[in-house]
Amino acid sequence: MRIIETVSDLPSGRRKRGRPYTTAELKIIRKMAPDYSAAEIARVLGTSTGAIHDACSYRRIKLNGYVNKRRRTLSARFGYGELIDIFKREAARRGIAVGTLGRRILETVARDGMFSAILDD
Repeated sequence: MRIIETVSDLPSGRRKRGRPYTTAELKIIRKMAPDYSAAEIARVLGTSTGAIHDACSYRRIKLNGYVNKRRRTLSARFGYGELIDIFKREAARRGIAVGTLGRRILETVARDGMFSAILDD
């Protein structure tokens, strides 16, 4: 991540519970918020995702992490919820977990070199 360079002045290790954010940490949160998810920011600062959400809410910092953007534009044909429903139905039909179905699909595509057959690039 490009932001890691700016955290060199932070104390190492995990944050202590209830400790207020330093000015340097708040700068990092503000800089990362438009481009990174709360989980990624939390990982850099050594805190929890919930603490990042709380800090951003309290300071009116808008989190626009890539995860949310990707979910909104995942597919022109299907919305994110519709794709999950399709995966859930297929996984149930096969008697396996949704994550297992996704893993099997990705493994098959990669192993058999099916990228060109599936994608219309």
